[in-house]
Amino acid sequence: MSRSETARVTTFVEVVPDVAFEVFTAEVDLWWRRGPRFRGGGPTSELRFERDGDGYRLVEQGATETFEIGRVRVWEPGKRLVLDYRLRNFAPGERTELEVCFE
Repeated sequence: MSRSETARVTTFVEVVPDVAFEVFTAEVDLWWRRGPRFRGGGPTSELRFERDGDGYRLVEQGATETFEIGRVRVWEPGKRLVLDYRLRNFAPGERTELEVCFE
């Protein structure tokens, strides 16, 4: 059985979209919450967006492994970021689409 839900969150920051996109992606490890609910790679794990072939992915680097949290489907600096998001505790095949728009 497939279930689809939508959640929308709006946050206003007083910077131009290009800067907001850069901070969101380059500093993901600074703003992403810590703790076992939000990171499975341990208390010292680090998150980062990295190049992967022709695209990007979001990874968590733990002490002993790298876990791919999301495969980026759309990377439009200053405009939009879309990724298939998946945490360690998701069931096989389960994913969430995450879209972030910068206006």
